Amino acid sequence: MKLCHVNYLIGGVMVFIVSVTYATSYTDCGSRNVEVLSVEVTPCSSDQCVIFRGEPASINITFKAEKDIAAGDAVVQGIYNNHTIPLPFPDKTVCSHLTPHCPIKEGKMYTFGHTHVVSQDFQLVNLEVRWELLDSSKIPFVCVQFPVQIKQTTINP
Repeated sequence: MKLCHVNYLIGGVMVFIVSVTYATSYTDCGSRNVEVLSVEVTPCSSDQCVIFRGEPASINITFKAEKDIAAGDAVVQGIYNNHTIPLPFPDKTVCSHLTPHCPIKEGKMYTFGHTHVVSQDFQLVNLEVRWELLDSSKIPFVCVQFPVQIKQTTINP
């Protein structure tokens, strides 16, 4: 009887370990009036996130507002060989991706979340990805940047 309980305990611990999200290493590139608390990219299990063409990738940026903010749009860019390239982002409205929903109020925590399938057209490169959340005056209030490697999906026969 005790062995059965131990097996369930070990199994439960293994599921917990596998489901723990890896906090992504990022650089704050000029956030204003917020404290960025964490950036999580899925899939990402190292300092450089490896994402695959044709597969979904998700980002969650958690921040605490230091003042009320009128949210505007989100901008995502790739930085490759010192060139900034706009990356496709269909629904740019920050409020559409924010939990809890807008308005952004001083002292409260928020998470901006987005999932998108990585285009098959992306080159297989190492680059920096920059996410900016803009206020209604188009001034970034969140700016985070992190390294990404884009790879081809391997198909197992």
